[in-house]
This record gives sequence, C-alpha cells and structure tokens, in this order.
Amino acid sequence: MATTRFEKPRIEKIGLSDHRKNQNRKLALNNTNLRLGLLLIFLATSVCIWLVFYCMSPYWYSRNFVDQLSQNNQLVTEQLIPHSLLQPYQADLLATRQLTAQQWQGPGARYLQQVWPTLAEQQNMHQLLLLHVNSAPPDSIKRSYTRFPSRFRLTLGDTPQNTLWFEWQRESWNSWTLSKLCIYNPQPVAEVNNCLSSSR
Repeated sequence: MATTRFEKPRIEKIGLSDHRKNQNRKLALNNTNLRLGLLLIFLATSVCIWLVFYCMSPYWYSRNFVDQLSQNNQLVTEQLIPHSLLQPYQADLLATRQLTAQQWQGPGARYLQQVWPTLAEQQNMHQLLLLHVNSAPPDSIKRSYTRFPSRFRLTLGDTPQNTLWFEWQRESWNSWTLSKLCIYNPQPVAEVNNCLSSSR
C-alpha cells in the first residue's frame, strides 16, 4: 500500500513536467514563427519601398530638372546639359543658309538673309534652349518611360512644331544621365525637322 502511495505523486510529477516541456516547446515554436513572420513582413515591405523608388525615381528626377531650368540660369543649364546634345539646335540654325530665295520672304527678308549666318554662329545654344523651355506651357509637360526600366523621356510643347524632349538613360537604380535632346523647330525661319534624325 505504501509503495503505491509513493509512486502516485511521482507519476503525477513526471506527467506535469512533460506537460510543461510541451508547453515550452510550443511557446518556443510560436516565438520562432513570430520572428520569421516579422522578418518576412519587413523584407516584403523593404522590397515594395525599393520598387516604388526604383520606378518613380525618373519622375522625381525630371521634375527637379525642369525646376532647375525654370530658374533661367545659364550656368546651371550648362552643367545640366552637355553642349554636344545641343547640336540639333546648331544644325537647325545653320540650315537656313541653304534656303532658296523664294523661302526668304516678307519684310526685311533680304537683310535677314545677309545677317542670319552671323547671328546663327554667335547664338548661345543654352540661352536658346532656356527660351524654348520657359516658353512652353506648364500643362504641356509629359513624362513617360520609353523603354522600361532603362530609358525615360520628358516632353515639352503644346504643338508638334515646338515640341522638345529630353531622354535619360538609367545608370543605377536612382541615377540618370541625359542622353538625348530632340527638337522639331526651335526657330520659325526654317521648317526643318531635326527631331527624328537626332533621336535615332
């Protein structure tokens, strides 16, 4: 009888300790699952934020670009836009030399025909670009990817004749380099379309 009395509590104690061990294991598993869940949520949130910045970075970059050009500061413009990209302007200005006599019409046409080559050579291309950009209506600005995710374009101008566009190429996830400047007709004397040739 005494033996049974002493064995009962021992069995109960063993049963209780096993139960506690199981509870501790469950708690440990729950804590591990919670940590893994939180880690996955953190990683998913980080990826989503990175993707938003990756896709939206050219929109913010181009907005800042237009804001800088709207300051009408020639030094800032020279830093933003390499002179080599302004060749379509130069080509369009110099193309007026090849105009026929019939194309030079209107008051002062003869004088303009004599003076224009000199004016074209002395014209500051960055100043001409600033004049073009700042004369475009604000609601004519459009932004879009031309080749996602590597190329992005900003266009200015409300008619095909005065449309101007800039194209950037992605260098890294948040860094862009201006690669093309395209213009249809920067001045009204000659109807020369340099846009297609300069953009391809």
